[in-house]
Amino acid sequence: DTTAPVIVAPDDVTVPCSEIPVAPELGATDNCDANAVVTFSEEIETGCPYNIIRTWTAEDNCGNTTIVTQIISVYDEVAPVFDAFEPFVLVECDVVGEYILTATDNCDNEVEVTITEENAVSGQCYGSLLRTYRAVDNCGNETFAYQIVDIIDTTSPVIHNVPAETTIVCGSDVPVAPNTVFATDNCTADITVTYSETQTNEFCPYDIIRTWTAIDVCGNVTVETQVIHVTVEVPAMVHMLAYPNPAQQHFTLKFSVPVDQEVFGAIYDLAGRQIMQVYNGKADGGRAYQWDIDAGRFEAGSYTINMKVGNEVIHERLVITGK
Repeated sequence: DTTAPVIVAPDDVTVPCSEIPVAPELGATDNCDANAVVTFSEEIETGCPYNIIRTWTAEDNCGNTTIVTQIISVYDEVAPVFDAFEPFVLVECDVVGEYILTATDNCDNEVEVTITEENAVSGQCYGSLLRTYRAVDNCGNETFAYQIVDIIDTTSPVIHNVPAETTIVCGSDVPVAPNTVFATDNCTADITVTYSETQTNEFCPYDIIRTWTAIDVCGNVTVETQVIHVTVEVPAMVHMLAYPNPAQQHFTLKFSVPVDQEVFGAIYDLAGRQIMQVYNGKADGGRAYQWDIDAGRFEAGSYTINMKVGNEVIHERLVITGK
């Protein structure tokens, strides 16, 4: 048997990419072999337009072969279509670069979308971008879309290294405010951290409230605080103490009551004349009152410190030695 099988290929065609025909199953006839084998292969060229080359090979049982081909010329004249999008959007400042429109195409599964023009104008905190997008498929068909991107920032800064709440005893050294506190932000590179400190009462016990405030350029604010509780133990009775005594340049007067009481306190000379009023009003029970007094305002001599607590009067002799 030297006669090859007979096989007829489909005609060559030119079609758009959306109408590529399905490859048919071809059969072959042979003068001797009733069951000639037909194999199929396909080669797809790159680029656009491009060709699909389909090949059928028929072989009889004596090894005689016939090869036929069909060439399908594929073209694409349909531009991509942008996926649904809003023409005006609000975008967080730290994701603006990731926010790009997408597009689909009838033939190209990976449509390239680029920003061909981007103009910044005034708007919300970071302004607005007037964007022109271009979508192009692998055949060069293109389409354009336009969008206004208003850039906002709703994320507050983060403050780092704020010390934890703590408790100390009245008279102890107060921890120094650290200089290692700083802030970071999703959009603002340099964040200024301001510091303030308040004290809830002049006399122990009281709280020291340290506050760090960070504000980004869009006005988002973060406030972190450290509270230092200053505690004190006072005697379970009316207590008064002046020291040093005798005093030369200054002296300290300490006073406390176990419960809330109306108190009037003053310093008198030996003739009973009031030289200085120390306190007049309700004193809080359990609070350690302390006054640092300039002894230079007194002449050298002896004085009496009187504290009238309710109906009770306590007193202490004070000696001023002078310079």
